[in-house]
Amino acid sequence: MTRRTRRRVKPIAINNLQVALASATRFTPAELTQLLTPIRGALVSMRTGTATELQWMHLASVTAIALSIETKGVVRGLKVQLTEIDHLLAEIRKRATRSGTWLPPVLYGHEIVAIETLVRLHTFQAENLSAGEYRAAWQHAKAETTRVGGRHIDPAEHASAAAC
Repeated sequence: MTRRTRRRVKPIAINNLQVALASATRFTPAELTQLLTPIRGALVSMRTGTATELQWMHLASVTAIALSIETKGVVRGLKVQLTEIDHLLAEIRKRATRSGTWLPPVLYGHEIVAIETLVRLHTFQAENLSAGEYRAAWQHAKAETTRVGGRHIDPAEHASAAAC
């Protein structure tokens, strides 16, 4: 007869207070810079007519995150502007892919103003959220985008796109 031994699970030392504090605190200036650099770079590229599809996706993803923040009720009162910007970005994409491949679109004045407004509104939202609230809004936006068949990227993970 063989005797079965149970595996021992090794306890991992977790500082619960530090984990909770990291999720409950606001972004530091360095974290905000890292978070907002890709969309600011995308804004410059869109303004100059040299935007790539990835940069457009950054702006679309940020719009989805901003709408998710609005839906979750953390920072409220921006839904009308964000919805208009979302529709405008869809029109820009339609124009840019009319030939079948992505061609950098030339934007009209009101489109540039709308994208600048998006960057300004999202900056305001990010400054007033904790890291945990932002992460929850990002997860919600990602789930919603995936649910409707779209692709969602995390602008903070693609900081190199700002240099493109």
